[in-house]
Amino acid sequence: MRRFAAVLGVIASMLATGAVGWAVPAPTTVTLITVTNMLHTPEFVAVEKGFFLKHGLNVKFVHTETGAAANAAMESGSAQLTDTGVTSVQAAREAGLPVFMAVPVLNDATTAVGDNALAVVARADSGIKPGDARSFIGKKVGLARGGTGDAYLTIWLTKEGVDPKQVTYLNVQPADQLVTIQNKNVDAIATWEPFQTLILDTMGPQAVLIKRGGPILGYILGIGSTESYAQSHPEILQAVADAIAETSAWVRTHPADAADVVTHWIPGLPDTVARNAITHIDFDPRISGCTFRAFADATRILYEQHKIKSLIPVDKQLTDRFVKRTKELYPGLFRALKPIPASCSQ
Repeated sequence: MRRFAAVLGVIASMLATGAVGWAVPAPTTVTLITVTNMLHTPEFVAVEKGFFLKHGLNVKFVHTETGAAANAAMESGSAQLTDTGVTSVQAAREAGLPVFMAVPVLNDATTAVGDNALAVVARADSGIKPGDARSFIGKKVGLARGGTGDAYLTIWLTKEGVDPKQVTYLNVQPADQLVTIQNKNVDAIATWEPFQTLILDTMGPQAVLIKRGGPILGYILGIGSTESYAQSHPEILQAVADAIAETSAWVRTHPADAADVVTHWIPGLPDTVARNAITHIDFDPRISGCTFRAFADATRILYEQHKIKSLIPVDKQLTDRFVKRTKELYPGLFRALKPIPASCSQ
């Protein structure tokens, strides 16, 4: 009811200001496979606050827990749009699903290694020490196998001279990570927001933050589609880019309100956890040279880890076509963002 009332409020405002008239065409209904975590906050806000509707889209969600699950759902052909990311688009394309990212949702276009939303947390009695990669030797870590938490921990351990084979990785999906570490089935969890904040908040002194961010890995998530759908429906992808850019601007200026919205979509997520977690997430829809570099780096790492069999060209994974047009149409949505440095030029 709250979401419906919010959408009605947006429509009423648009009518009152003359933004729409009685001849406005009905919105186009599309289905988006979303990953239900705080990294996709603008998607939930765009539905609940009416930003998608404002740009002519009636978006329906199919909820999944990970990027790998989103890929599997997209293969069924039941959706036109999907969440994809810097460590999941490669596997999809290698499996024959030609998806690409059209607009970032989680991103920092000013760096190729933006990973503040990633962290490793451990039980206080585990023997794992903050910042000490060697203390992981012989320990058990829960993470979503093949996901970004997996890549993040593996890269960090390797950089610190620790063979990841000396650590036992257990496949634990995000929704199960809190209870798994509480029950001492693992010593630590490598994950993304809001799950590390949920663990730290719930367990209090029984949990400790081992590492947050890096810079280790350029972590980018966004909305995309298949090449064939984009070719036949470019106006839909453009509307998505426009809506996400406007929503992201709202989220950046209303973080507490945005966090509250997310609690309506993630069952059992406390408001206090959401408001804390959102401070560690960057919502920058721009695509810079650093964005492309992050995809190239992730592709190389996945290839070296034998998680993909070929080096998929970055221009097959990501396009800046739609975001560029959004910047031309609505430059004010981007003015408050940090300037993109020369080192990120394309």
